[in-house]
Amino acid sequence: MKQNPSNEARAKHTGRLIGYLSFLFAVCLVVHQVIIVDGHVISYMLEHSNNRTTENAINMINNSLRYTGILYILAYSAGVVAIKYQHPYLWWFMIAVFISQLFNALLNPPIIYIAILNVKGFFALIPYIIVIIGTLLLVIFMIWVSIKRKSTFNR
Repeated sequence: MKQNPSNEARAKHTGRLIGYLSFLFAVCLVVHQVIIVDGHVISYMLEHSNNRTTENAINMINNSLRYTGILYILAYSAGVVAIKYQHPYLWWFMIAVFISQLFNALLNPPIIYIAILNVKGFFALIPYIIVIIGTLLLVIFMIWVSIKRKSTFNR
């Protein structure tokens, strides 16, 4: 059976939307992980949570945050494949990545965000806010498309 051309066009447009937004979110996460979260932010976080600030503690927290961040950057970068290929498994993988990122943002202690706000300023939170709000909107959109079209990528 041949699909309706409008369904194919919708699938390509949805794939491009997910691909470009995933790339934008990956770039924002790179800025957040590489430039914003550094030793100063982590030492401020440790000092204001009544913990001893040692070089080892700073390095361990920094490595943990960077490792998690790199995994999310790679997962978001995988969404770029959706620009060209709209595979249903990619659809569900991206939904899982987006929901996982939202849970990760909710589970991060607010002291991290307060430390970024106090050490770097409000504008340092903007890339991460873009990722979280955009991810939430994209998850809602993807679930809505899945329910409305009873498939993925508007097919």
